[in-house]
Formats: sequence, C-alpha cells, structure tokens
Amino acid sequence: MISIAETVVKWHGELFYTTWHPNTSQIDFVKSLLATSNLTFWDFSSCQWILDFIRKFLQSQAGITHQQSVLTRLKGDVKLSRDIIKAFLLNLNSELDGLVRREDLTALCLSQAINHLYHFNFAEAHEEVRKIANFPRTQEYLPWDQVLCVGRIMRGEGRFEQAKTCFMTCLGSPGLRKSQRFIVQSTLADTYLDRLGHVRVRIALARLSLTAEDALERWNEVLYWNRFYNPFEEEVFACGVAHLFLCITWYKLGDIDKSTDSFQNAVRVIEGKQHQFLILGLDTYLFHGVCDQIQSKIGWFVTSEISTVNLRTN
Repeated sequence: MISIAETVVKWHGELFYTTWHPNTSQIDFVKSLLATSNLTFWDFSSCQWILDFIRKFLQSQAGITHQQSVLTRLKGDVKLSRDIIKAFLLNLNSELDGLVRREDLTALCLSQAINHLYHFNFAEAHEEVRKIANFPRTQEYLPWDQVLCVGRIMRGEGRFEQAKTCFMTCLGSPGLRKSQRFIVQSTLADTYLDRLGHVRVRIALARLSLTAEDALERWNEVLYWNRFYNPFEEEVFACGVAHLFLCITWYKLGDIDKSTDSFQNAVRVIEGKQHQFLILGLDTYLFHGVCDQIQSKIGWFVTSEISTVNLRTN
C-alpha cells in the first residue's frame, strides 16, 4: 500500500509543481494530501507515510518562507517580508498547524517581530514573542534567539538596561556557537551606541532651542540622561559642556547666581578631564563656541590646553 501512497503523492506533486504560485498553492497541495490520507482504504502504514511526507514538506516550506522573509528584509522590502510570513501562516488551518514544527513557527514569529521593529511597531513585536511563549516547551531554558529578539525590542523602546540584561543572558546560553556569540556581542555594542546617540540627539535639540526656557529644559535633560545611562560613573566631559551651556542660559534668564553655580559645576567636571571624541564636535566647536559666548557676554574666561581645561573668572 505504501507504493500506492507514493504514487498518489507523486501525482499530487507533479500537479503542484505545474500549477505552483506563491502564497497559497503549496498549502492547498498539502491540504489535498491530508484529505487523501483520510481515505478509508489506506492502511495505517500508508497513512503514516503520507503524514510524514506532509510534515517534511511543511518543514521545507516553512524554512523557505523564513529565508525569503530574511532576504527580502535585507533587500529593504520589509513590507514584502511581513506579507510573505503572514500569507504562509494564514493558510495554515488547525489540522496543518499541528503538523508544523514548533521551531519552524518560532523562526517565523521572530522574523515577523523584527519586521515590526523596522516600523517601530513595538506592541506587535511583543505580540509575536508572546505567540512563541504559548508553544509547547521542549527545553528548560529559552533559546538564545528568542532572548535576543526580546532584547532588540526593548532596545528599540529605549529600555537599554533591560536590553543589556537580555543580551548578557544570551552570552551565557549553553552551546552558543562563535558566530552566534558574535551576533549577540555586536548587538550589545549597538545598545551602547544607541544610548550615546540618544544623548547626541538631546544635545542637538538643546542647541536648536528657540527660547532660553526651552534651552534650560533640554540641557538639563542632557544631564539627566547621562546620569540615567551611567548611574555609577562621575560626570564626563560632555556634562561639563552642558553645564557651560546652562551657565550662559541662566545668564540670559537673568539669574546670575545659578549662572555662577553652573559655571563652577563646569569647572568641577571639566578640569583635568581628557577630551572626548565620542560625540563629534563636542570638544571642538561646541566647547569653544560656548566658551566664547561666556567670555563675550559675562566676562568669564575659559582657556583650554591639549588635554586639560582650566577655567577662571575675572
């Protein structure tokens, strides 16, 4: 009977490959095979053979769908990547869903979560991860790629410390290959760059302020986020520059006492600090520009050596 089953499968396969088109035909092919396996004249071994073939076929199609989604996303077409996965999953009915391997569905959900990240749809990305949590667990620990995906979502939401925890957890996963470790390490490095980028954006917004009141709020935000991202570190050169901008801002608002306090805070932070090059222009035109403003408007002088900054007042 198995040979007859093989003939039926071969016939269905030839029909499938001559009429194939993306999205639905491959699923229709499998559904027709599943209907064939329910015919009463098949014995158990023949039905089992057909079901095994269906499982392997679905595994292959799920793998192809996943690869297509990744490749189209790498080419910049995130919408097509999302639609490819969506079309495959929508065509799975309850019977076929039980024949698809959990790891294959997991890979598709993770790829779809990344697609949502590209569009900043964090709620939808979390939903894809929650789908995975409902799958039967075959391991006592979460696979590294699931934790990595959650970390990426949190990084996109600005939850950098939680993202860092996820990535550090990934690095401790058992059996992590060298290539996988490299992916996690590079993603962890991106998290630190994102934090720095956030501070850079805050500095840019502060410089674009139209009023002294807005500038005051935004320069204080620069200091806040630096403390938030580096809670156990002393203020760095960038903070000293922020204090200088606060100095000139308070002066414009007519508060000489707070202007003096900000100036002295800048002295405390910058004096003896090495110049930083992580934020372009910070230790060159931004620093020298605000120093010139303070000198011309208030009469306080700032001098800079190669690696040491000394501030003095008249």
